[in-house]
Amino acid sequence: AIRLGWVGDGGKRSRHFAQWESSLIAHRQMSKWTHDMAKINKPTAKQEAFCLAVIDPNIPDATAAYRSAYDCSKMKPATVNRAAKQLMDNPKIATRIAELRAPALKKLNITLENVLCELARVAFANIGDFLEIGENGKATTTLDGIAPEQLTAIKKVKTTEVLNGDGDVVGYNNEFELGDKLRALEMLGRHVGAFPNARDKRDTNVTINQEVSVTRIELARRMAFIIEDGFLATESS
Repeated sequence: AIRLGWVGDGGKRSRHFAQWESSLIAHRQMSKWTHDMAKINKPTAKQEAFCLAVIDPNIPDATAAYRSAYDCSKMKPATVNRAAKQLMDNPKIATRIAELRAPALKKLNITLENVLCELARVAFANIGDFLEIGENGKATTTLDGIAPEQLTAIKKVKTTEVLNGDGDVVGYNNEFELGDKLRALEMLGRHVGAFPNARDKRDTNVTINQEVSVTRIELARRMAFIIEDGFLATESS
């Protein structure tokens, strides 16, 4: 035990000690609460296995991830689907999956802005940019004047040889196939809320719940730091 002695103005020192003691108690309580919240939000062993399976590129979907983490031998396919959906809708699971994906996303610079930009390039690609109209009115494909970022909208290129009457190659004909514009537009539209439906509302609710859950933990941490800073400042005064 440490005995503290005060010299000088006893009343002022007592007030400082009371403030210091209150800050210390609050700091300990907040630290314990933060620790308890972290334990509550920690996935179980099977949930962790499910999260790892979800981010595994060799596992196609959440249902397959559920089968790899849980014993589904006595479950009907519809039951497995519902159970997988329930886990994916769980804010704790969604948060853990995001944590597991974060390092790879950061390394590859996969951000929401980059993803939306790529979708926009496909959604708003204009086939006319890749055509050249000759004097006879015939359209031929061309890459002249095409910016590098526009090339990302091209899904497939097919090149065929152009032969003369003697069978000699006199040129090449390129055929372009652009990415799925309607699909890209649909994905962008859903992101901006242009096509609201029941599924969108459920997804929105899940996102909100996840953000609230994460925010509470982060708030607890920040409050602990604030209290600690206040405690140190009081101690040094």
